[in-house]
Amino acid sequence: MQESYMTEIDGIYAILLLISTSTTLYLTFYSWNKRSNPDALYSSFLMLAVSIWSITGAFEMTSITVSTKVLWSQMSYLGIVFVGPPWLLFSLSYTSNDQWLKTKFTVGFPEDPDFKETNSLGLRIVNSLTKQIEGNIKLDRTNGTKFTIEFKEENYENDDS
Repeated sequence: MQESYMTEIDGIYAILLLISTSTTLYLTFYSWNKRSNPDALYSSFLMLAVSIWSITGAFEMTSITVSTKVLWSQMSYLGIVFVGPPWLLFSLSYTSNDQWLKTKFTVGFPEDPDFKETNSLGLRIVNSLTKQIEGNIKLDRTNGTKFTIEFKEENYENDDS
């Protein structure tokens, strides 16, 4: 088993990362208290992700064994992964591109094709099942794509007389 050790430069990097962690945690709590402003809310989430990233980096630097270094290295991906979305939200909000945040983006259904006569296996199955239950399928494109299937409810009575 290969043992690792902490060098002086690792200690210096760890101290810098701990300073970064304490700064970003302070900014997290400060902006969380101002969360009525959307910019502050997104900034708070961003700073929390950076805090996670930097504290796990510091723990990785101060780890003695290789297995512990690998553990903290993998844990740092939590912070790395969660930096992107808050950064995007903060950037859009800060640059007054709020319409990107408030608009409901949905994939629309094309206007041209007749969805009852299609080559799509999924829609053919839906149309076939709708016919079997003697139902009616409608497509609404006003706010994205919405399919509605209407059918009669059957009343089954028990004839155990």
